[in-house]
Amino acid sequence: MVFSCRSRKADVPGYGVRTLAKFASMGSALTFPLEAMIFLGIVVLAASKVRHVSVTMEFVRSLHGSVRVYGDDIIVPVDIAEGAVELLEVFGLRVNRSKSFWTGKFRESCGVTTSTGRM
Repeated sequence: MVFSCRSRKADVPGYGVRTLAKFASMGSALTFPLEAMIFLGIVVLAASKVRHVSVTMEFVRSLHGSVRVYGDDIIVPVDIAEGAVELLEVFGLRVNRSKSFWTGKFRESCGVTTSTGRM
């Protein structure tokens, strides 16, 4: 089903129809939900490791409201932030630590850091 949702070719002006090498481009209707599900799974696993509990439906439900994933923007409770970053990196993902905050009153919105907490 996932393969049926992707574009395998693109008509590139001046170059004609080209076969795409990538599975899906960033920001596509396919990539955004898939990356969110994958990131959420990794965050849930990190939270279970940090809190020394098994991953159960009850545990996953307990994270409702405190864990948010919007594509590549991930919001987690402070106590699991470092563990989440480490596990994301174990899975080969790159975390931009200069735009990641889990201490102080800093917030990031669309690449701009503010100290007011307002976005």
